[in-house]
Amino acid sequence: MIDPIPAEELRGAARQRLRDWVQWAASPDDPDWLLVRSHQAYVVETMCRALYTLAFGELVSKRNAVEWALSALPESWRALVEEAVARRADATADPRRVADLLAFVEWVATQAEAALNH
Repeated sequence: MIDPIPAEELRGAARQRLRDWVQWAASPDDPDWLLVRSHQAYVVETMCRALYTLAFGELVSKRNAVEWALSALPESWRALVEEAVARRADATADPRRVADLLAFVEWVATQAEAALNH
């Protein structure tokens, strides 16, 4: 067993990881990777988990984080999350959501930095 990780340490780790995600989103190493719906779901679920960690200072499963996010996110992001999660096992390409997905990564990171400054 390991000692419990303090909430602020978890939040700090989430913020740092989000900075990495923003750098990736600004210039994805493999843009075609984002076309696959299951990969899009991975990104969305990861962002929901980061938001949950920032809000509560604890880690939960991606599934639980998504459930929470669907009730906590602004309406403008809920459709993206619902659609991505519904197609998490779909390996087909869907280029129409890539811009929204990258914008969601940026928005989540902005929320993290805004929370840090308050």
